[in-house]
Amino acid sequence: MKFIILSKEDLFRMMACLFLGIILGSVIVNLILGYHFDQLIYENKNLSQQLEEEQILIKQLENAYYTTPVVRKVVIELISSEDKLTEKEIEKKVKDLLTGLIGLKINQLDNIILRDILHKRIISLNGNNYRLELETIIIDDDLTFVVRVKKHSKNDPDDE
Repeated sequence: MKFIILSKEDLFRMMACLFLGIILGSVIVNLILGYHFDQLIYENKNLSQQLEEEQILIKQLENAYYTTPVVRKVVIELISSEDKLTEKEIEKKVKDLLTGLIGLKINQLDNIILRDILHKRIISLNGNNYRLELETIIIDDDLTFVVRVKKHSKNDPDDE
């Protein structure tokens, strides 16, 4: 029968290697799974926002009358350098501003009022201010707004 004889230093060295392996393994797993977890969070927010929009659309279309063309959907296209999650939150805030347009008759829409809803508007999100600049409005069954988003500071010279 053979016995392994370890000194205190050998035991401490083995325990240190074990703990180092555990720490390195958890860091690597966190790096690999963290990206996928962020993707799942983004996808979940995206799908819940789509569900909410579709439910609002169904209610408004049930109440709308179809004698003339009506706005069936509001589409927001953002031009931004922010990350996807921030863009999704900004898009949600912008759509909240525009939910009352669904179901309106297209020939009753005033493009100046539509422009004034978003152009040069400042919205707050997670402690940051963002300035919306309306680039284009496409009036059709799908009312499309192309909006440029920029970070805004209080001493911004663009305030007019």
